[in-house]
Amino acid sequence: MLRRVHEEHLVGLLYGQRALCIGALAPLNYVGTSLHSYAKLTPFKRLAHTGKAFEKIYFGSRAEADQVLAYVHHQHEEVNGELPEDAGPFPAGTPYSAFDPDLMLWTVAVMADSAQIFYELLVKPLSDGEREALWQDYIRFAELFRMPRDAAPPTYEAFRAWYRERLASEEMYLT
Repeated sequence: MLRRVHEEHLVGLLYGQRALCIGALAPLNYVGTSLHSYAKLTPFKRLAHTGKAFEKIYFGSRAEADQVLAYVHHQHEEVNGELPEDAGPFPAGTPYSAFDPDLMLWTVAVMADSAQIFYELLVKPLSDGEREALWQDYIRFAELFRMPRDAAPPTYEAFRAWYRERLASEEMYLT
């Protein structure tokens, strides 16, 4: 299902930008990424690079996917530290890590939500079963990046409830 959604050209062109904007509402994710990359200075370059990498995972050979995953894992090893200053509800000194399961879940959640939104807006509505299959594929996708399966809501319905709650929480803060 993930491949079907992402093979649509308009989904591929648009979902990353939306995911990046919504993802920026999570201070630990945003600050951690910003402090360990040039993403803030060149967001579209990063989106294009990330999009190409994800396409190798979605559509490429096993060898291509493994190469991307090894590269990303190496990059993620560097993404850990502490917030240098307060960021919304998170005080300076709050630790972050690219391998934190909650932060990994937020990253995959904004991707899954954005891809589904654009697919349904621009291509066609998904059935309940297709939405479930897409969420299960995204959980598997996140596992490839070493997110533990039990970090994710186990069903699409549980994901949607978690996502609504997260968006309404005090943790959301635009830095």
